[in-house]
Amino acid sequence: MKKYIFAFLTFTFSIVSTGQELVHTSYSWEENPSYTIAEEDKSLDMVGVKNYTITEFGFENQNEFYQFDIIHKVLWLNSDDRIEQFNRIYLPYRSDSELLRSQARVVTANGTVQELDDSKIFTATDETTNRTIKYYALEGIEKGGFVEYLYIIKKAAKYKGEYLRLQENYKIKDSKFELYAPENLVFKIYPVNSKKEAAEDTGVKGKQHLIVQNYDLPELESEDLSAVEAMKMAIIYKLDSNKATGARNFSSYSDISKNVYNFVSSELKKEELSKVKEFIKEANIDLNGDDASKIRTLENHIKNTIYITNTGGDQLSDVGFVLENKAADETGIIRLFANALKELEIPFEIVLTCDRSEMKFDPEIEALSFLQDYLLYFPSTKKYLAPGKQESRYGFPPFEYTDTYGLFVKEVSLGKLSSGVGKVKYIESPDAAASVDEMNFKVSFDPEDLTEVRIDFDHAISGYNASFIHPFMNLVSDENKEEFYEEFIKRMGDDITIESKEIVNEAAENFGKKPLQIKAVISSSTFTDKAGPKYLFKLGELIGPQVEMYQEKKRQLPVENLFRKTYLRTIELTIPEGYTIANLDDINISNRYEKDGKDVMNFISSYTKEGNKVIITANEIYDENILPVSLYEEYRTIINSAADFNKVTLILEPTK
Repeated sequence: MKKYIFAFLTFTFSIVSTGQELVHTSYSWEENPSYTIAEEDKSLDMVGVKNYTITEFGFENQNEFYQFDIIHKVLWLNSDDRIEQFNRIYLPYRSDSELLRSQARVVTANGTVQELDDSKIFTATDETTNRTIKYYALEGIEKGGFVEYLYIIKKAAKYKGEYLRLQENYKIKDSKFELYAPENLVFKIYPVNSKKEAAEDTGVKGKQHLIVQNYDLPELESEDLSAVEAMKMAIIYKLDSNKATGARNFSSYSDISKNVYNFVSSELKKEELSKVKEFIKEANIDLNGDDASKIRTLENHIKNTIYITNTGGDQLSDVGFVLENKAADETGIIRLFANALKELEIPFEIVLTCDRSEMKFDPEIEALSFLQDYLLYFPSTKKYLAPGKQESRYGFPPFEYTDTYGLFVKEVSLGKLSSGVGKVKYIESPDAAASVDEMNFKVSFDPEDLTEVRIDFDHAISGYNASFIHPFMNLVSDENKEEFYEEFIKRMGDDITIESKEIVNEAAENFGKKPLQIKAVISSSTFTDKAGPKYLFKLGELIGPQVEMYQEKKRQLPVENLFRKTYLRTIELTIPEGYTIANLDDINISNRYEKDGKDVMNFISSYTKEGNKVIITANEIYDENILPVSLYEEYRTIINSAADFNKVTLILEPTK
């Protein structure tokens, strides 16, 4: 999608190149390197001695505007794992950029320098993306030694809001970002996850020179349930104004909104529109149904018949070609959706956003880096759809694009003229009630052998809990279905005999409407142990293994879940004749966190007794995805409550 945004946003700079020497032409590393490590850092497995990125904007051949990036790093490696991680230095190799210079060398702990020439550059093919990769194969690295590399690339200038991480998963002694630009082009740098502002060096004649430098930049360690990449210190740099022309707002969301709308909603040719109408007819959409049912049917038809690819030419964004060849890129798919929805008279808005685990969309900064991917929003249902994601379905867009901000582009009309107007708004995630994992058990003991139990098992999953499988059931072979169902039932333990099973609401079109339900009758001796005259029934293991959270260090990062969810478990246990349960109160666990009178998260288990039956409920809810560090202990307590229930063992002892 971004390639089309960039294609629409082109600007002409009124400037004549002065013939000044560009910085990258004279940049070099030290001829005789001498690097040292502070005593307090020698216990670390790695230190970034130097981490420099220098971005220079300049002209070639008068008015050809380019960007030159200098990447210069010195790494001290002090473990076998780190040496293995950095024994290859990958070089940029893209069709839209040119590698101007590359150098690499290894400096041993005793100061011996081994420079690598071009014979150490190898070429390979990435098996996943089929892209060509070039890399230095480093030799002679030893613990306590240094790896240094420098490369310079030339590419089309990107100045409309570029995102650059500064922090890494290792300590950096000297981190520096520099930006050079012609003096009439005024750039701004915005700090991310930091208050460190850029300093301006006014001593460079004819250029703007901005510097962001940090010493002893600490490692940001990953923590359980955290968006560590998005929380790293970073910057956004973009062009603010051109003093020569007075032009401003080069990354204006207003312009982007108009251009995206014009491209996605551009009027089709007569024959293309005819194909869209025929495609809708083939989908068997109930035209008298509500918007939600129409959208679901349309989406299933598109995603079941059109192959979405990331490769290919511009024809893959052409609606006529897409319908004729049943293949499209993401832009072609969204254009097909847009035109089909217009024919069905279903209002929608185009939403541009980014993965919240990689970067946080800042509603105060207009930057193209945030506009990574798109959703469709339906005002009539207040739900989203991810047109280009085969694995996603209506109402449940990829969770990484929820609980963040996005640019919403909607159609506005004046007479016969229509255009797109954009506004940054929050993308709400589906609430916990939309993604339910419900388990019901009826447990009885074999009167001849109390170690053997029979369980009537009923497990229903909906929303995101089912999104990994339910929408694709029509594509799964019978053999793989059987394997999935067996594994699903045996999540509570392997030593289980499945006597019968029944699948309810299996059809893919039920996703989002009815839960995928698996019913089974099972028997097992894995849940009960004999201890003299007593029996120990491992009640908690019925719900399967539970996560436990332990953290020795103080929590640094907010808790970030994938999606909001609910767990409901009911266990009806028939007490065998002649026995009683000695420790029923072990079942009672209650931990919750409330906000505004409503449970944001909780784990509550309890029981009631009716004759020889014990009815046990163990319910759990997480209705906020992102929690501040200040609530970590409350969250951990609730997560561990489920693990505590998982350990509950009931003691059956003979009645006296």
